[in-house]
Amino acid sequence: MRSDESPAIPPHGNRGNRGNRGNGREKQVPEGDTGQREEQEAPATADTHDSNQKTKDRTTSDFEKPASASESLCGLHGEKLKLFCLNDEEPICVVCQTSEKHENHKLRPLKEATLKYKEEVNGALRPLQEKLEYLIAEKQKDDHAADFIKSQAECTAIQIHEEFEKLHQFLLNEEVTRVTALREEEEQKSQRMKERVEKLTKEISSLTDMIVALEQDMKADDISFLQNYKATKRRAQYKVSVPEKVSGGRIDVATHLGNLKYRVWNKMQEIVQYTPVTLDPNTRHNLIVSEDLTSLQYSGETELSSDDDDDDGDEDDDGGFIFKGYAFGIERSASGSEPLCTLHNETLKLFCLDDDEPICVVCQTSQQHENHKLRPVKEVVLKYKEEVDGALRPLQEKLESFIAEKQKSDQAADLIKSQAECTAIQIHEEFEKLRQFLLNEEVTRIAALREEEDQKSQKMKERIEKMTKEISSLTDTIRALEQDMKADDISFLQNYKATKSRAQYKVPLPEKMPGGHIDVAKHLGNLKCRVWEKMQGMVQYTTVTLDPNTKGDDLTVSEDLTSLQYRGEPDTGSLDDILNDEEPICSICQTSERHESHKLRPIQEAALMYKEKVEKALKPLKEKLEAFTEEKQKSDQEAQLIKNQAESTVKQIEEEFEKLHQFLQDEKTAKLAALREEEEEKSQRMKERVEEMTEEISSLSDTIRALEQDMKADDFSFLQNYKATKSRAQYKVSDPEKVSGGRIDVATHLGNLKYRVWKKMKRIVKYTPVILDPNTKGENLTLSGDLTSLRYSGEIELSSDYDDDEDDDDNDDDDDEDDDDDDDEDDDDDDDSDDNDDDDSDDEDDDDGNTTTTPSPSDQKENLMPRAVIPV
Repeated sequence: MRSDESPAIPPHGNRGNRGNRGNGREKQVPEGDTGQREEQEAPATADTHDSNQKTKDRTTSDFEKPASASESLCGLHGEKLKLFCLNDEEPICVVCQTSEKHENHKLRPLKEATLKYKEEVNGALRPLQEKLEYLIAEKQKDDHAADFIKSQAECTAIQIHEEFEKLHQFLLNEEVTRVTALREEEEQKSQRMKERVEKLTKEISSLTDMIVALEQDMKADDISFLQNYKATKRRAQYKVSVPEKVSGGRIDVATHLGNLKYRVWNKMQEIVQYTPVTLDPNTRHNLIVSEDLTSLQYSGETELSSDDDDDDGDEDDDGGFIFKGYAFGIERSASGSEPLCTLHNETLKLFCLDDDEPICVVCQTSQQHENHKLRPVKEVVLKYKEEVDGALRPLQEKLESFIAEKQKSDQAADLIKSQAECTAIQIHEEFEKLRQFLLNEEVTRIAALREEEDQKSQKMKERIEKMTKEISSLTDTIRALEQDMKADDISFLQNYKATKSRAQYKVPLPEKMPGGHIDVAKHLGNLKCRVWEKMQGMVQYTTVTLDPNTKGDDLTVSEDLTSLQYRGEPDTGSLDDILNDEEPICSICQTSERHESHKLRPIQEAALMYKEKVEKALKPLKEKLEAFTEEKQKSDQEAQLIKNQAESTVKQIEEEFEKLHQFLQDEKTAKLAALREEEEEKSQRMKERVEEMTEEISSLSDTIRALEQDMKADDFSFLQNYKATKSRAQYKVSDPEKVSGGRIDVATHLGNLKYRVWKKMKRIVKYTPVILDPNTKGENLTLSGDLTSLRYSGEIELSSDYDDDEDDDDNDDDDDEDDDDDDDEDDDDDDDSDDNDDDDSDDEDDDDGNTTTTPSPSDQKENLMPRAVIPV
């Protein structure tokens, strides 16, 4: 608990004494402006109790209540009581405020004073209500400890369920958000690709028609061709722009899947609050502990909390006076056409430049407007309209710029929203990936165990068959020697050499089976630690990101924002003019002055030459057509790929989050089981204690009853049994021992629950610093599902576990080396397990109670930004 106490909360009625209330100024009411008086302001310094007492003791002789009205009237002036005098603490009318009795007094509107005093009374009533609630709560306390333990266990179980439900809801919300983002990106990029395909289709159609027209012109007769040559030449020289490459056309898989599990786990820290101190509700006396076990309340008045909430910041926005504006002293005529002066009932035809107000012809002679500059109303209106129009023009320009900027902001907001949703989608896939990873690890390790079992079982089977043959052969040899020994001497001596040779046959001892048993230590030694370490290869990181908003027009930024390329357009060139006028002429035209000194060619020769030129210019157009057709096919493939990418990404996201949900479900089940176990244990202990005390009470009651009967007996019998009676009366009954820890240890079960579960989740979450971008891979490369490795032609695999795979290949070549490597691996695992055991012990210490020394999340922050998203 904290040693300092939060300051007492001021009464709610005093919260509004800020701003305009404390300036102590009064505004004068202009003469002739009847019914439009301003509310006077002054700090409220009167004591609440004295104010209420004076208000109660005030007599009602100065005002009366009309029978037909709901508001009281002043007894002196017959006006409605609309003001309240803070000095005399009595309601007054608007006429009373000008009396000598209330001169220089502090006045407030009646409703405002009523609201203030009600708040003060309510502030004084609040402690009484809290006292009443406390007394009621004390009255309703349960007298039976066993029932209290049961209710305490149920409450704790409900809170545990709610905490885990929040974590489940967090993961569900994250999954929904990220899947929605992926769908939005899919629709956006699919629409963009659809528009691009339509545009390319139009370009292809137009280019095709142009090529067909040029080919028809080429097939025409020479005269027609030369007559239309200029038009044909212009069409042939038409420059078709190269189709722009789509930047970021595919789904940004690296953004969605990069460090998904780790980022979701880290983001969960936002809903997990670490509290260094957890209060034990079983040690409280007259204190009320909050549900989160972080704050307590004494007698419903003072709250001691680890969070210093600033209640002063929750003041009502309407604490001060709110003025709705002042009314001008102007009224309309009966016809409503022209405004009239309220003082002289004349039409307002003049305008005072000093006071900036319209006046009538009578007002100009008053002392108030003496020596003031006056102008006709129409003249001033024209002048002011010009000034306003001049000032309005920049505002209109500003408005247009603001509208344009707002449109840009809306577009930027939409882009940000889509990017955020995409990120949320990949997070879910990462968590599903963890679950699949663990399942694959389990299947792989069990398969390795089965393979070793089959291998060693086969070796053992072959060894047994070999030994069976050796035993059978040796048995036959021994039987034959025994028969030779039983034969007659002559036969024995005749066969002695053969018998001796068979008897001296050396049988080799059976070789010991090396490693005949299953290598349990290899499979189970530091199993969780090794799997945990293997998880670390799934997270990657990128240090530099290019800003596409700052790129030049001739640069194209890659989809992963890590590289750029120069975009240029080759010049297709133009046809040179061969002849001067480029038109067919007759033999007489060549002698005219118009064609003097011109270069002339025969029709056939010119047609052949120009057809070659057109054919040369037509070739780039055909190449363009092929490029457009190929680009359209690629766009169709990209559109289908985007759809497939989106479906695949959604599936991965759902799998990742399912793993986290399962982890939370397992944690919830374990903690509820621990709670139920403690409940049964302490309930049983309490039951035994009640039974023991019942026996003690029964025995003691019998003793008291017997003593009372002895006391009621006659004197003679009493004296006869005095010693026994005295002995029973002097029997010392020990006081019942106080039960230590008889209640449910709520602090252990609920203290920092979400934080402990969140920290424990780190055991299944690992971080990958590098993520490969599947959108930049080559055709000969195959990217792994976790975006951390790639394969070339199905032969070479580059990954973070390459060295381990290479060692495994070497181990398969030699059994002896396999044993040595296994020993080394076990040694390494043992060394690594020491550190991991320490980490696990720290996590287990977190579950023991509020005495843990676990550092806060701020001490455990890591650099979470990906260090590299590598283009393949």
